[in-house]
Amino acid sequence: MDSASADMVLDTIHTCRAMRRFEQRDVPEREIRALLDAAIRAPSGGNAQNWRFVVVRDSAVKHALGEEVRRGTRWKQVVNRLEREARRERGELKPE
Repeated sequence: MDSASADMVLDTIHTCRAMRRFEQRDVPEREIRALLDAAIRAPSGGNAQNWRFVVVRDSAVKHALGEEVRRGTRWKQVVNRLEREARRERGELKPE
């Protein structure tokens, strides 16, 4: 990487701000696939590639997930529960 490119990357990293406002639009499938494609190419510790992505499109599920996060529930517990419920609804799991 040349010096100008490195400076541009560092400038982007240093000036990036957290976004807390979200649009209420559906994200096209091609954009989601492009983001996931980029995400799987990111480095992982020890090249373990132990990442996991969950794409949530249902607004009720998004709302439920947001409520759980606001209560301080660990996101992984919430995602696991929502995935189990979705699999149960699709008939992939029997009621516990």
